[in-house]
Amino acid sequence: VCHAPTCVHSQMVAILARAMMERLICVHPALLVGILGTKSTQEVLDRRKELAQCAYRCGLYHDIGKGDVLNYITIYGRRLLDEEFEAIQYHPVMGHYILSNFEDLREESEVALRHHVFYDEKGGYPRNCPPCPPSIKMLVSIVTVADSMDAATDNVGRSYAASKQFSTLLEELRKGSGTRYCPEVVALFDNGAFSAELERTLIRTRREIYCAVYRPADGQDMGRLIPSEAGII
Repeated sequence: VCHAPTCVHSQMVAILARAMMERLICVHPALLVGILGTKSTQEVLDRRKELAQCAYRCGLYHDIGKGDVLNYITIYGRRLLDEEFEAIQYHPVMGHYILSNFEDLREESEVALRHHVFYDEKGGYPRNCPPCPPSIKMLVSIVTVADSMDAATDNVGRSYAASKQFSTLLEELRKGSGTRYCPEVVALFDNGAFSAELERTLIRTRREIYCAVYRPADGQDMGRLIPSEAGII
């Protein structure tokens, strides 16, 4: 309701994050022990649907803080001024504040706070962010990659910057592996079939969501147009 492109972006990040979580559960379930209180690899496997759903929600809510910030910055058709970018950098803090008021959104609030902090915690924003709790490190890492993936390849809603080819984005992820991005998440894209499926999702699903958000039926509430969490891909 506050900002249609952010609505689309948040849904795309949710879908991508869920796909990455599902893939990680298949290939490296031990890396996910600790999320949602899981204590073993077997528990991760047993609760795979719950973990995938958690990743979806973290993606869906990661930019909720922009609802406040964009009251002051409403133009997305050009590059932001330095002062505007300073304001935008507050959106993780605002998102964390909003979500932390809900006891059942602890993981989502922590991911919202940290999704722009580098994997090695030596860059990004907000600055002086407390160390990431190990129990949510992989959730943050997944959403960070999903966020970058959608933002960089969106050629519809981000007219202020040229979109990148999917292959170019993957090279940037690999160059940032170990510093900005989690190596284990980046390594998921070494699988050609998985990469190809995500690329198709970016093209097909983004178009569907943009059409739904920008061309709702008469009398339809835009806030109810979020795709079913049962799965688009």
